[in-house]
Amino acid sequence: GNSSALAMPIGAALAWRLLPTSFHEFGHWHPRPPNVTEWDHGRPRPEELPLCEDLRPGVLMAGEKCWSNCGPRGDEECNTSVLSEPEQGTLEMFRHPKCKSHNRCIGYTNRVVCEVRQAGVVSDALVTSAAG
Repeated sequence: GNSSALAMPIGAALAWRLLPTSFHEFGHWHPRPPNVTEWDHGRPRPEELPLCEDLRPGVLMAGEKCWSNCGPRGDEECNTSVLSEPEQGTLEMFRHPKCKSHNRCIGYTNRVVCEVRQAGVVSDALVTSAAG
């Protein structure tokens, strides 16, 4: 008696398998989203960037990035000695505090992404968000 209440039509039982993207019975999404590995549980991988402390002085140009020195939250230092000297203007380091890593850090310290930008130039993302 109770088994008939739980039964579903065969077409409905097979329909989920015909979808282009579906949750497989073993617990994995098919097809797999791009750049997703088993360890990150669907989150994007952190950028594969060098540590600023491993770079020679004067090598980073505008648009390039590296990981800061380890520091407590808000005190991660972006090493400015790695900035190159452009022909015009000056470069500065912009911190991305939401992009964190604990690579080679000890205790309650982290690294953040440091991005080299032309000093005084507003990024396109900031202009778009201010206009919208």
